[in-house]
Amino acid sequence: MIKLSTRPFWQTPMAPALLTLLIAIVSRFSTGFGMLLIVIMAVSTLLVMTCSLIALSHFARFAAARLENGISIALIVASIVSLCTSGAIIDQSRFMFWSARHRRVLQEATRKDGPVPQWSASGGADGAAVLVVDTHDALATPAGAEDWRQRTGWPCPIAGARRMSSRVYMVTSGRCAS
Repeated sequence: MIKLSTRPFWQTPMAPALLTLLIAIVSRFSTGFGMLLIVIMAVSTLLVMTCSLIALSHFARFAAARLENGISIALIVASIVSLCTSGAIIDQSRFMFWSARHRRVLQEATRKDGPVPQWSASGGADGAAVLVVDTHDALATPAGAEDWRQRTGWPCPIAGARRMSSRVYMVTSGRCAS
């Protein structure tokens, strides 16, 4: 039987690995730009940490140290996969890079309510999302979504709206009665 180390838990590599797994879980429910920055820093740190743990595991003299490092590496890989597959993170990242390349288009589009024409072909992480502008900046609320739908004549019910930046939302529509 392998005896685990007697070091306090916070000194083992498992503590930061569990913390990053917690960040990954929280990031699935948060859609803000701040969370995107935290995720980018966490993934960078995780990659460095994983390389370090692999090296430490290779040179570890005791089976217990190898086991702890192996478990930590597994948790880190699970965190990275969870962070990278989160739809909110993917959509926020795509919007961030798209908006950097299309500043003028986005500035012109934010003057009036409606979809942003250059985005609609690319969709969101789920493939059915459309980037839209709400000059009242209230699309995330059910009342605001219905008000926006009536102002713009949007034919479909809004199933979900995620705020990407000021007055810009990614909208997923429900079933349309065409």
